Amino acid sequence: MVGDVSAQVRCRTATSHASAGALDHVTCRDEARNYTHVLKFDGMDLICSPFLVELDMSKTLDKFIYAGSIDPTTACSANLYLVDLSFKPPKVISFGVKGACTEFHWASWSKSRSVIAIKKNVKFVYENGKLTPPAKNLQLIKSIEPTHVGEGLDEKALSVFSDELALPEK
Repeated sequence: MVGDVSAQVRCRTATSHASAGALDHVTCRDEARNYTHVLKFDGMDLICSPFLVELDMSKTLDKFIYAGSIDPTTACSANLYLVDLSFKPPKVISFGVKGACTEFHWASWSKSRSVIAIKKNVKFVYENGKLTPPAKNLQLIKSIEPTHVGEGLDEKALSVFSDELALPEK
């Protein structure tokens, strides 16, 4: 016997500094090596997920993009999160394409209007605290990489989404 492994949960914190304050990414691992990621701002839990990684940010505009949990059917992120700390309370928006790989490509940040692209230029527009998904049409379906969508994806199966998350009371 090698020894007794502690049943204690182990956590570490990485902090990103923005003009609105510190954004803490707390990663915890239990004795079974299950991970929990919690994104916190000003003592408030914004996102809790078994997987969470920062993909892009605009520190001067207090906006961040994170990849969330892995979808076992596509083997990539099931959704992305836009975190906007410029609002009180902050805005957290889950977005992507259901049934297909939600893969971040680029973001263009500005104060009045930002564009976030996933896949091959599937563009979401963020302005005035709202994230608008692209129109669901044949052009959108064709722009999604076939290797990520599986067989038989058609307009009926495609679901582009953008949902603001309700934050817990502080």
